[in-house]
Amino acid sequence: MPATKSRIQGFTLTELMVTVSIAGIMLALAAPSLRAFILDNRLASQAAEFTGALAMARSESGKRNSRVVVSPAASGFDGGWRIWADTNGNSLLDTGEAVLRIHEELHGNTLTDNGAAAPIVYLPSGFIDIATGSSRIFQLCDSRSSEKGREIRITATGRVNI
Repeated sequence: MPATKSRIQGFTLTELMVTVSIAGIMLALAAPSLRAFILDNRLASQAAEFTGALAMARSESGKRNSRVVVSPAASGFDGGWRIWADTNGNSLLDTGEAVLRIHEELHGNTLTDNGAAAPIVYLPSGFIDIATGSSRIFQLCDSRSSEKGREIRITATGRVNI
């Protein structure tokens, strides 16, 4: 049997460099839109976390037939919040009152409101303890311009809208 030469198949260095260059250009074009996508998703998920916490507090107030408070951390709502049952009605977290949930700070975003970081108190009826016809308005913002943020509104009836 005659010996045949086997030819090794592969890429040349030039072909490999062209492929890597094209991949680098495509990645450079996709990176800015990926950053915006990540920031948009962070805003949406943190808004959902906050509204979920408010819905949980409203539900617990009816279930427990007592006031439930959503209070900010020491630095405001963007530093986190606590949800607790206010059994004695003084709007202060006292010994023996059940802490229902603690949320950590919002990394990278700020959550401010028109109530100067005052606690949100849900009554057993599901309403919040605020003047009739009033509402609490929160702004969730990131480092981009304010048009990319979320506005979270709590009406006097306790309903939440984003």
